[in-house]
Amino acid sequence: MAVTTPAPSVVPGFEYAVRVAVSSAEPVFPEACELRADVRRFSYSTDRIADLTTDNGGLLRIDDETVEIRISAVQTASISGCSVVLDLVRTDVQPENYLYLRLSLPVMSPITRGHP
Repeated sequence: MAVTTPAPSVVPGFEYAVRVAVSSAEPVFPEACELRADVRRFSYSTDRIADLTTDNGGLLRIDDETVEIRISAVQTASISGCSVVLDLVRTDVQPENYLYLRLSLPVMSPITRGHP
């Protein structure tokens, strides 16, 4: 079942962080899990905007049901359009486990920009 929850907009050129909580009978993000997410302009895009992992700090496990998504200012600087998409995969298990958690994040152009 898809659930839509408003998220703050990504602003190109600025850091972005949002926490996502998922309810499940089993832990979705167990301790020491490793995660990966590709940020793309749209799902079938061949161009990856950002590669987020638990190793590079782009994904941070908060608890068994919560993960924080972090996109650096350098990574958001290349974002254009009105949204970006990402989904989560557990990479610490074999085969890797697709988590069926897909996010579409709105993008908002900053008004204040280009100052030294």
